Amino acid sequence: MADTWWSRFQRHPWLPGLTAVAVLVAVLAAVLAWRADRRASDNAELLSTVCAGVLPDRSIAELLPEDERWVPRADRETVGAPRARQLMTCSVEAGDTAGLTVTAVPVMAAPLRGVRVEHLLGRMYEDEPEWAVEYQRAGAHLTVGCPEGLPGHARHVTAFRVHASLRTEDGHLVDGPVAGETVDAVADHIRRKAGCSGDGAGEDASGSGPDYGADAGTDALDCDWLRPGMFGKGWVLADQEHGAAPIPAHACSFTVQRGKIPEKPADIATAIAATWYGGLLAEARTEYGRELASVSIDGGTPDAGARRHELAVWAEARCFGRTTLHRASVTSTDARTAATTADRVLGQYLESASCRDTKILGKVWV
Repeated sequence: MADTWWSRFQRHPWLPGLTAVAVLVAVLAAVLAWRADRRASDNAELLSTVCAGVLPDRSIAELLPEDERWVPRADRETVGAPRARQLMTCSVEAGDTAGLTVTAVPVMAAPLRGVRVEHLLGRMYEDEPEWAVEYQRAGAHLTVGCPEGLPGHARHVTAFRVHASLRTEDGHLVDGPVAGETVDAVADHIRRKAGCSGDGAGEDASGSGPDYGADAGTDALDCDWLRPGMFGKGWVLADQEHGAAPIPAHACSFTVQRGKIPEKPADIATAIAATWYGGLLAEARTEYGRELASVSIDGGTPDAGARRHELAVWAEARCFGRTTLHRASVTSTDARTAATTADRVLGQYLESASCRDTKILGKVWV
């Protein structure tokens, strides 16, 4: 009986083995192709759904490794939730280094450290928390104004910021058009969701802290009014500082000296004048409550054992159409210098702001 092709195939020394390998390779290729297709489909679906489904998913997909299964690490939206620290956060990982993170946060000014003179002349605000400055390390960020206020927040929260970090397979931070498209898309979504209206979009838009009513007055005060001659003959201005900010308070500090080269500590003195009004008026009274409670007509007697003497004079007045509280002080190793010039410093300060209806509350040695 003639051999069939199957019999000849089976007796062939290497053809059956080669065929088995070919079939195995074909099956493996089909499985890999199916898995790659499934992975691509899952990855595409993921990008089309995270971040409220508003991402430029095709542009992002071109930058992420296609041979990795992308994993969602965060996808949360809290627009309108009471006092939410984040309006949106979404994150996708693609391998060890690649991925996308998008965050949107309300923009709130750092709180004041205090309203005392040393705060007005120094560091007025607390350091911003880490989450508030994270945008500085992102590939792209955008600040958007929301003049009517963000829902879920006090009305003074009138802006939000979106930042995105997109990293490729080599860990490179993308800062080109794709990152910009991403923050634009998320910002538009939040603007619609929050009901933001008006212009206010762009890098210069910013939220503000509590509205203390600082809409007028600071321009009416400056620090060019001090005349060293009020300390007596031979005194000159050595240094000058001012504290100006979008809050209803103002301060000026001056260092004066007798002659070009002071010969003794008594030849150097410091004069400081400060004003509070609007929403900070009550806070200043509270901060200086003990000092205000100690004022008298003449200030009493300075401490004879003190190395330096500071006399503060307090007054109320109407300045630039507002009720204002003022404190002027002079500090010197010579108590007589402080006593004879504090009134002059306060008077010159109030005159420079065209104040009227002045009421002297009293003096106190601090």
